[in-house]
Amino acid sequence: MPSPSAWKSVAQLAIVLMTALAVPSLISRSTGIERLLRLRESKPKKVLLASGGVNDVPSGQSLLRKEKASWVVIGNSMMNSRFESAYLSQISGQRAFKLTASGTNSVMWYLFLRQIVAEVPKKPQVVTIVFRDRNLTWTDFRMHRNEEMVERMDGRSLPEWDTVMGDYDLKRSMSYAGVVRGVTGELQQLIPGEKLRNWGRWKMQKIAFGLTEVGEPVLEEEDRRDERNDRLSYDHQRQDGRAPGVDDDGGNESEETKPGERNGVEPIVFDSSHEHSFLPHMIDLAKKHGFVLHFHRVKRRPSDGIEPVDDAALTAYLDASRVYVEGQGCVFSDESKDTTLTEDMYIDGDHLRREPQFQEPYMRNFWQRVQPLLAPKFKAPVAPTTPPAK
Repeated sequence: MPSPSAWKSVAQLAIVLMTALAVPSLISRSTGIERLLRLRESKPKKVLLASGGVNDVPSGQSLLRKEKASWVVIGNSMMNSRFESAYLSQISGQRAFKLTASGTNSVMWYLFLRQIVAEVPKKPQVVTIVFRDRNLTWTDFRMHRNEEMVERMDGRSLPEWDTVMGDYDLKRSMSYAGVVRGVTGELQQLIPGEKLRNWGRWKMQKIAFGLTEVGEPVLEEEDRRDERNDRLSYDHQRQDGRAPGVDDDGGNESEETKPGERNGVEPIVFDSSHEHSFLPHMIDLAKKHGFVLHFHRVKRRPSDGIEPVDDAALTAYLDASRVYVEGQGCVFSDESKDTTLTEDMYIDGDHLRREPQFQEPYMRNFWQRVQPLLAPKFKAPVAPTTPPAK
């Protein structure tokens, strides 16, 4: 027979659970309480997928139809820190458009091609994909950051998803993180009212923000937010300080990785099969729709030691990549040996400074390097190889 104290604990727990379920439901249905708590209809959640406000497939197609770009450049924040559409258009003589999102990988780059570029009536003449090292065939790279974007781009509805990703979704759902996501989703269904959830999230953030003021100089809230945002900016973070033997996602690197193996580990050997990456599917799209694919490898900050000159496996991988893509009628370029990319141009291991005095010289050097390769691919005339500096 349970003791009175045990019954009391059970009753308290029941009251907490009933309150957690009943109060949100009551609030979400009460305009009076809603006004009291100053709840407002939240704006649709936006995840900026690309330059110009692309948020999903329809918006991406609409914007690309409007832009009528002859040159589309695809990549993640590495590309975005290097290129600015207006200046790239000026020096190349082509209407350039960036299709980009920070943290994206080859899965998303394929979806940009498949769902946006290939579906507009006026296709670009050239599409450049900016990558680093082995990212072209590393399908698992940062997938945890791409899940929502894959859904917004309707990626799992494509047959190529099952072909390339295989049992990825099954493993993901069975992982600890997958269980947490599933439980979280179910619990959210028990708390009706998007307004209430947003209000609660904001309230928790505000309380946490206030508690962390202890021991800091007294500042106005707006000034303190600006100070925190600056402190957490790229200028004060090192993005690629990985320990030897550890990859970007915290997994162990292995020299015994087999071609196409997908276990969160960076692929060591280049594999061009349709079952192991989206690279051959990208090339198939280009052939079908009549645009030229250009793959450009970026240079990482030299002092970080990320890219050792004696990395024979990486050299072999990139050599095989070049042979394959050029054999398929694509263009391949590599800036990793460019001595004009100096330390002062970087803010971390991958990203360049965006100030014009850094970004514009980079773009001029880039165009000078790729113009002999790309100019014949454009139908319209292009600008001189070396445009004047500002």
